[in-house]
Amino acid sequence: VFITHHLDEVITHTDRITVLRGGRHVATLQPGETSTRELARLMVGRDVSTTAVGIGVATPSESRRATRIAPGRSRMLEVEGLEARGAKGDVALHGVDMSVGAGEIVAIAGVEGNGQAELEEVLIGLRRATAGSVVLEGRAITMLGTAQRLSAGIGVIPSDRYRRGLVRALSIADNLVLDRIGKPPYGGALTIRRRAIRTNAREQVERFSIRVARPEQLAGMLSGGNAQRIVIARALSRDLRLLIAAQPSRGLDVGAMEFVWGQLDAARAKGVGILLLSTDLEEVFALADRCLVMYRGRVVASFGRSELERERIGLAMGGVTHDDMAHDDDERRGGPR
Repeated sequence: VFITHHLDEVITHTDRITVLRGGRHVATLQPGETSTRELARLMVGRDVSTTAVGIGVATPSESRRATRIAPGRSRMLEVEGLEARGAKGDVALHGVDMSVGAGEIVAIAGVEGNGQAELEEVLIGLRRATAGSVVLEGRAITMLGTAQRLSAGIGVIPSDRYRRGLVRALSIADNLVLDRIGKPPYGGALTIRRRAIRTNAREQVERFSIRVARPEQLAGMLSGGNAQRIVIARALSRDLRLLIAAQPSRGLDVGAMEFVWGQLDAARAKGVGILLLSTDLEEVFALADRCLVMYRGRVVASFGRSELERERIGLAMGGVTHDDMAHDDDERRGGPR
């Protein structure tokens, strides 16, 4: 029995496909008699964006180009020479340089375990940098803690939604204001304003289409998709300058994935700079304005939107550099020119 949300894998590797929705049997199909588009529709109960089901590579629409703030007009994030050690004391980040502009999504691609987790932790203040600098909109934040970074305008969609994004034993309403529960209008140093927290919860549940029985429900009872909607709602309901989105659609079905990508796209259109850490190339192709590739803790390649090619990014993820690729291109053409 093979259980997965990756529809291309379903088509390629199975002999028979059974689709469930809401705990009920919807259809049983043969792989040769269906498509990823049809499977997505059966899973969600409606048509789903072809980008979200991995059909082809998305190109930004004309309307999205028109509403996007030009990348580079102002820099939201600048990282220079960043180094950090991993959990075992080994060097996990080696001189990482990058920048993210207002209204721009910069993706960090790579095979998991090549420094992305440490980069996420350093940028949100959970791991100390041993060298280098982190600057948010001209302000050095390298030495600031997580709470100070959030107050400065950083939002976070963590890679582990259950370990770092939610407190399962707390209600949905409380989880939606975890980073502001002791601050106005939700409370003060010695008070918690329950009415304001409940009002916010009702608003966010409606705005982000969170499927819950009531805001007082425990967060630990939620599905992965609804849990991620809470994490996203909390991050995007603040006044953001920069959003760090780590593996934002991991483990989600195509309907929830479409929602997540739509929210990131909408945040970009409002001028938020977004750093997207993802091991999913479909996600990178669908969203990124630029893509950097990490290998063994280093940024080994960078690609503009028009340069996004699966083969070249895949090679970079395996440690092949731009110089190596250029040499191979020269060899195929009969030598350097």
